[in-house]
Amino acid sequence: AKPAGLSLDALLETIYDVLEKKTMSDEVTRKDGVEPASLEQFVRTYFRGKLGLKKLAREKATGLFRRAAQLVGKSGRVRLFAIAVGLVSYEVDGVEAHYSPHLAHCLTALLGALHRDREGGLDSINVALGSYPEGAYLIPKTKIVHAIIGSKGLLDTTCVRELPETWRNPVLLQHLSPREMQDLLSDVDDLPETGVKGVDLDKVLWLLLDHHARATTKHEAWLKAAFLKFDDDAPGLQEIEFVRLCRWALGPSFDDLSSLDVHNLFRQIGDLADQAGTGGDDIDDAEGFPKAIIQLDCALARPRRCRIYRTMGEDEEWVTEEPSPTAPLTRAKIGQLRHERSKRRFLQKA
Repeated sequence: AKPAGLSLDALLETIYDVLEKKTMSDEVTRKDGVEPASLEQFVRTYFRGKLGLKKLAREKATGLFRRAAQLVGKSGRVRLFAIAVGLVSYEVDGVEAHYSPHLAHCLTALLGALHRDREGGLDSINVALGSYPEGAYLIPKTKIVHAIIGSKGLLDTTCVRELPETWRNPVLLQHLSPREMQDLLSDVDDLPETGVKGVDLDKVLWLLLDHHARATTKHEAWLKAAFLKFDDDAPGLQEIEFVRLCRWALGPSFDDLSSLDVHNLFRQIGDLADQAGTGGDDIDDAEGFPKAIIQLDCALARPRRCRIYRTMGEDEEWVTEEPSPTAPLTRAKIGQLRHERSKRRFLQKA
């Protein structure tokens, strides 16, 4: 059947398989030190691997996107997929969250952490999602918390919820600050639990979307302020001004970029931000500047690489600090920390 004629069940089956294959692919590419492709790009690669012919794969991918856009109102999971590939818009707290391919990276990272087996491989995400319809896929709350922070389980004394500096989920931590991660964990705590089975996975994924959207909107506002700060002879950010902006925003991470990297990034942002098609050598649109950046695979798109993540003052100098070694945690200390957190939550609810 043509993609345009896919039933809802067939569409969901394809989406589940895409998410499973992308989760596996992302893990391999990250181990090789390469940032994964966007979910939209991966869908095209997915069909190319299945069909072999580039033209046919492109038609299949286009048909899948078209069908997903048609059925967003029929399934929350289809809508989540459509948001992750930029097919439909999304609002959080009354503000439109612009498309960011990094949302899909966070979603697949969480799915991968939740479906990891004891040997470090992945259980079948496709089968799991296909076996449980929306609202019926229940996962223990503790397992979700461990997946978010990157812990291997209750006995993992090197990664503890109460100590953000021990967390090791590198994908989520690129975009959510420790404070934002704690807010996400608190919202997971508040989800209703069904007996001993756990909480609804779909609600967890939508919570992740909400928190990622808030963090992205906040980052966009900061990038816009940076544009205005360095656009000395407004209107229009020149390339030399952009270089100064990058050095100020990225600190030590700026040294990882060559002059050509910065030049190409400036051109990419300019092409995306120039919605009016005015051309020219400057980036003229202060609104389009941050919107363009969050669509790209670059350091400026990741709050953790920027001074905003560290709550640094606007003119504060970067200080390169060596990470201090973390003292090993005893089970008694971990128990004390968990007791203190439970006590705080009890007092807050009271």
